[in-house]
Amino acid sequence: MSLLSACYVRSSRHYLFNTLSIEHVHARHGCRHMGTPFETPDQGKARLLTHWEQLDYGVQFTSSRKFFTISPIILYFLASFYTKYDPTHFILNTASLLSVLTPKMPQLHRVRIFGINKY
Repeated sequence: MSLLSACYVRSSRHYLFNTLSIEHVHARHGCRHMGTPFETPDQGKARLLTHWEQLDYGVQFTSSRKFFTISPIILYFLASFYTKYDPTHFILNTASLLSVLTPKMPQLHRVRIFGINKY
């Protein structure tokens, strides 16, 4: 029962928020960059593309791509604020944000780093 006490919940709230925001960002990132989870009717053209590359037929800077790029940034600011800019959490959140935003850059369209998602 001590895990549910008010003192524990108040003191661990920023750890919980930080963990949940990192988990949410990486879960969304994994869904966007893993490829097609279902059979597509395009004769396999999109089989080698990630979901992010298939989004809006590869056109950059559309409203949906901007939304999916802005949302991790907003989560980053919220996580930094609620963890009171703790240096450890700040470094973890920054690394998490960079690992999510780097593959979304237009320069990395159809680029496979270390052969990940090559086949």
